[in-house]
Amino acid sequence: MLSVRVSIGLKVVTTIASAPSHRAVTANSLASITGVSLSYIEGILKDAREFGLIQSTRGPGGGYQSI
Repeated sequence: MLSVRVSIGLKVVTTIASAPSHRAVTANSLASITGVSLSYIEGILKDAREFGLIQSTRGPGGGYQSI
């Protein structure tokens, strides 16, 4: 059985991976999609970045993309 954090993390990573390659997904939209707080999503995104699953881009038009 997966923990809640792992389950949400999988949903976040698959949502990012299913986005068009030229389009970044914002943390706000991921929080909205999952129904989880922004701060919780940001923690999951930090871990996913550190494990090399996703990359982030700052600034306007920025967000998260799969590698």
